[in-house]
Amino acid sequence: MTIMLGRTLSVKGDGAQNEDHLGSEGDCVWILDGATGVSDSVLGHESDARWYVERFNCDLADTIRANPAAPTQQLISDAIRAVRHTYLTAFKGLATPEHAPSAAFMLLRGLNGAIELSALGDCAALYRKPNGSIGFFEGTSIARFETAALQRLRDEQACSPDADHAAVISRVSPVLRANRSRMNQPDGYWILSMEEEAAHHIETVIVETARDSPILLMTDGFTRAFQSLELMSLQEAYEAIERHGLDDLAAQIRQRETSDANCRLYPRFKKSDDATCIEVRQC
Repeated sequence: MTIMLGRTLSVKGDGAQNEDHLGSEGDCVWILDGATGVSDSVLGHESDARWYVERFNCDLADTIRANPAAPTQQLISDAIRAVRHTYLTAFKGLATPEHAPSAAFMLLRGLNGAIELSALGDCAALYRKPNGSIGFFEGTSIARFETAALQRLRDEQACSPDADHAAVISRVSPVLRANRSRMNQPDGYWILSMEEEAAHHIETVIVETARDSPILLMTDGFTRAFQSLELMSLQEAYEAIERHGLDDLAAQIRQRETSDANCRLYPRFKKSDDATCIEVRQC
């Protein structure tokens, strides 16, 4: 079995830069969603999250080329180590920032005729099963923290019904900072950053897929279609991409976001988020 990239799309949200990234090497394909910083950039880059996803993307590709048969945990651990070396070199003799850059990810590997999916954070994969139904796999490491922060957002919106979105977010920002301090902690959540220990907390599944149908990897800006924005069901989203491609669904997501610019009908932290989707095919 050979893994091939099909259609891809990555569109920037309302941030200064697109902090999503995608990559491939051999029979591996991955998607990265950089976590927008909760403080100013410290890496001489407009976005520390963008720096991280670009660096990790290169180091993961190098790691896979060097040892393509290595277990997934080892590949991720080795890539994190390489990123950390570059990161610490940038701060040689200086104190590192309070919060290191980080990212969610989803990795697809073709292994011995099977499809392995691995995740940290809230990137997702959709695929058609041999029986025709649509399968779904999403990282869950950060779910309870996101749920708590979203509830705080709803509470603040209810308390200040006339406040604009920026004012509401400023009141929720202490919760977002507190969540970020729980990154890669035993009582927190595990995500790609500078700690190799995160590789031991990767969620991995082997899935059976219909060989003539694509596997879709997407960041949470794309899963908004069937999650927070309630545009359609998960199955409808998959079939819409199969029939009409990625651009049409991305446009629908943006239209729904624009129609709710104050984020009241569909509570969310970013009015529009970076949205990336990769179509993967087997042959």
